[in-house]
Amino acid sequence: MLRRPARADWLISPSNRLLLRYNHHANDSPYNYSSLPGGQNLVSRTYNFIDRSHVGAVQLISAFSSRAVNELRGQVATRSQSTSPPSTESRHRKPP
Repeated sequence: MLRRPARADWLISPSNRLLLRYNHHANDSPYNYSSLPGGQNLVSRTYNFIDRSHVGAVQLISAFSSRAVNELRGQVATRSQSTSPPSTESRHRKPP
């Protein structure tokens, strides 16, 4: 599993602050087993599972006075998942 977070804070002025955030998640999980009766697992019954997600967010905080603050937030998120039979050419190999 791979995670890549990034964050940036920018103090635009004493009353304005901008925050940016990005998160990426990647999971390649080859040879997930489908259990057969009797507790046996066969490589021919496995599948590759691939999971990806990306999230970007922005936040702007503005202070107008000691009693008035405005906060603007936005976020975009995507996720994809797929499964496929294992490939003999796969970069992931089952240990002997």
